[in-house]
Amino acid sequence: PDVTTAGLNTVAVRVPDHPVAVALIRASGCPIAAPSANRSGRPSPTRAAHVWADLHGRIDMILDGGEAGIGLESTVLDLTQNPPVLLRPGGVTVEELEEVIGPIRIHPAAGGMPAAGPVASPGMKYRHYAPATRCVLVEGTPEAVAAHISLRVRQERAAGLRVGVLASREAAAQYDADVVLVGGSRTDPAELGRNLYHGLRELDEAGLDLLFLEGVEATGLGLALMNRMRRAAGYRIERAEDTAVLAGQGEDSGDSRRARTEEDFS
Repeated sequence: PDVTTAGLNTVAVRVPDHPVAVALIRASGCPIAAPSANRSGRPSPTRAAHVWADLHGRIDMILDGGEAGIGLESTVLDLTQNPPVLLRPGGVTVEELEEVIGPIRIHPAAGGMPAAGPVASPGMKYRHYAPATRCVLVEGTPEAVAAHISLRVRQERAAGLRVGVLASREAAAQYDADVVLVGGSRTDPAELGRNLYHGLRELDEAGLDLLFLEGVEATGLGLALMNRMRRAAGYRIERAEDTAVLAGQGEDSGDSRRARTEEDFS
């Protein structure tokens, strides 16, 4: 039916990798078409408490299967084209797919770039998976990212803002922010993925004015992580190699620099 196609001529089929979800589908005796368990645009729920926060009073019950094992949404692959096209990266990586079906193409939006025109898959909108707090994603080598965020935190706090960082375990001690939340180790993208949305939600409730995110290498599961963080930041992206320029501007001149936004991708 049209309600399952979002106005497109395609429909996706997804089989959950969770015994509770599989049991629910089997008990229903039919395929299930249903919306996600969160309000559109918000960080996805990875715990029952997140669903309660978003949908309390709108739904009759929550079937709690525990914390999400991966924490990132499903991989979406367009099989109507040859070679297949990755529309949204997820827990199944490009490398794992290519081991089974051979080469695939990666849609620009899969890397987190803005999608032009009607979107072919969930998760391709300009701003998605986003907290209400303004976010900035910093990209570069791990050392440069940590140095850049450390400087930017000092600048923004000197300007009177409350600042938070969703940090790697390796860099967390470097940040003199109002709130620093550790999302995992930069050497373990699976851990970072499991904690990304929970971290965004926790920091969104901390009364912050600005939130910094550490970029990761966009390979393997890192491609899905960068896709989600770029959209969560609304394409407010800063390159870590600009730290030397920022340092020359002084501690109180954070507003004089500009984060890279969607216009820079055009």
